[in-house]
Amino acid sequence: MSNTDWEQVKEEIRSRVDLVDFIGEYVRLEKKGKSYWGLCPFHTEKTPSFSVTPEMDIYKCFGCGEGGDLFSFLMKIEGCEFMEALRMLSERCGVSLPESGGDDSKQNLRSKLFAINQYALERYREAFWKDVGKPAREYMLQRGFTEDILKEFDVGFAPDGWQNLARAIKRDDYEIKHAIKSGLIGKSKRGKLFDKFRNRIIFPIRSLSGRVEAFGGRIMKPDEDAPKYLNSADTPIFSKRETLYGLEQARAAMREKNRCLIMEGYTDVMSCHQAGYREAIGTLGTAFTKNHSHLLRRYIDEIVLVYDADAAGKKAARRGGGIALKNDLRASVVLLPEGNDPADILNSDPETFAQALEERLPYLEALYNWLCEEHSPGTVEGKEHILGEMTPLLQNISGRLKQQEQARQLAEKLDISEELVLRQLGRNSKRSRQRLEENLKRQSGQNIEETFFCSLSNHPEKFEEAMKKISKKDFSDQRSKVLMEGLIKIKNENSSFKPRRWLEIIPSEYRPYLAGLLSWDDNYEFAAGIDPVEVAAMIKNISVRRERTMLARTLEKDEAEESKGFSETKKGLLEQAILMKKQEQKDLNSD
Repeated sequence: MSNTDWEQVKEEIRSRVDLVDFIGEYVRLEKKGKSYWGLCPFHTEKTPSFSVTPEMDIYKCFGCGEGGDLFSFLMKIEGCEFMEALRMLSERCGVSLPESGGDDSKQNLRSKLFAINQYALERYREAFWKDVGKPAREYMLQRGFTEDILKEFDVGFAPDGWQNLARAIKRDDYEIKHAIKSGLIGKSKRGKLFDKFRNRIIFPIRSLSGRVEAFGGRIMKPDEDAPKYLNSADTPIFSKRETLYGLEQARAAMREKNRCLIMEGYTDVMSCHQAGYREAIGTLGTAFTKNHSHLLRRYIDEIVLVYDADAAGKKAARRGGGIALKNDLRASVVLLPEGNDPADILNSDPETFAQALEERLPYLEALYNWLCEEHSPGTVEGKEHILGEMTPLLQNISGRLKQQEQARQLAEKLDISEELVLRQLGRNSKRSRQRLEENLKRQSGQNIEETFFCSLSNHPEKFEEAMKKISKKDFSDQRSKVLMEGLIKIKNENSSFKPRRWLEIIPSEYRPYLAGLLSWDDNYEFAAGIDPVEVAAMIKNISVRRERTMLARTLEKDEAEESKGFSETKKGLLEQAILMKKQEQKDLNSD
């Protein structure tokens, strides 16, 4: 397939995929000016610096510098290669990809791990709905799950036996080494293969794009020799600390309600979805982490911690709420009756769950109550303990007014002066400094070379005329020279000027810089009223003056080194300087 054919396929995909809608599936975006802004999915931040500019079909983060187009975004967010991203997007929008003629063995490891996981899911799902899966199916139905919800979450079953999946993988010509790498198959010290998941109900764990990253398995009967839950180990395509079960299904409801319910188990999440709480998601055998909070801040402002009411559940909620608050998420806590998990309550008494959710406590209030159970607020020692636990969390609250209000409430509860709490709290200068720096980045001006590129993007019809006025050597900044090389290539292709093509044709390390120029709202609007031909002429004049200055300095240096006679080099430089001086005088007279 020729490069031209690939370009046509890419253009067809771009025409069918709205960049704002697509990135909006990963990032909560808000329109401001010509662009849409949100929190960057590629680095941690508390003030939005990530922009999507639909007119240019590009995105740019002014915090970490990441930028590009539809394809580069998917490659970065999913950690995949270009061909894998192309296949995913083509499937999404119904564009057929011709055969590339490449060797299938050259597919990257990630693609093969996703493929082996999809194959395993099909085997597990098939087994669940056949006779061999009847015990698992009856177990889930008895717990109140409907067939619809079981199918929606692709629940499966791994039959008892040491090599059911291993034999199927060999039979269907998949490579065992990829099954081992994905955590589906184990290998004993003697080299014998065995299935990792045996006699377990299987819950597939999906990425945001819907691909199967990993699996969770649950036993149906208590077994002292086996854990209740078994999760896939971390692999090149899966990390427990960064993944949340059910997020793919929950995203739409989360956006609508601006919150999510955090659970611990797969069945808790499924029970919530079946009961209409479609914003429920779950952690995967690990506590709520800062990586989870960074992920969720793309979509919502509040997390609701719904854990078991035992000591372990309180500990998880206590830790998770602190992490959420530290990462600028509101957190609240649902206090369920002790001895019941969310799935059991939703199945037996859904009204109790609804009431508990309605009466959820803000995290700081719940934490205060727990601390009062451990330390008496009526004693000096108790006040010191509670104050010592609470103030570090208050310091993480963004906004001085909110912070001071929480300090006032804490002082009132502990019957101490507000001044004492504020003194303990201190000023949150670090947060203010970070915000100031981000604002300054937004407000900084652009030099004339950057203005040329932006004005050209606003006036593509001036491309040919502007290119006649200027050359690569007229630019002083190395980045500008690289961008100009890209423009020269487009000119030589005899094709119309398109910013997307410009972004593709330059080296990858310069794409974030160009994406930033093209998506910076202030500069974009400023450059909209500027003629790129005029700016090109200005840059040419600056270049001429710069060259004259360099010639003069060279002559001065040469004279200092040689006290006698004129070298051939000096004669040439002097003649060139005289000619340039005459031209300058001629230009002045003509003006």
